[in-house]
Amino acid sequence: MLTEKTFIDLIEPLADGQIQVRQADVVYRDGVEMGRTFTRWVLSPGDDLAEQPPEVKAFANSLWSS
Repeated sequence: MLTEKTFIDLIEPLADGQIQVRQADVVYRDGVEMGRTFTRWVLSPGDDLAEQPPEVKAFANSLWSS
């Protein structure tokens, strides 16, 4: 049976206050990983976080409010 899992596997601050986010999309066959792809995006202070996953919002709010 094929299954997929999508999750944020990396959130890192960049030197200029931006945040780089990496999302992993993993395909499993009978519980064994068959493939993995990544999607990356960068957020800047002041960007709208409404569509971001909760862990990205929390990180951004913590970084940008300090």
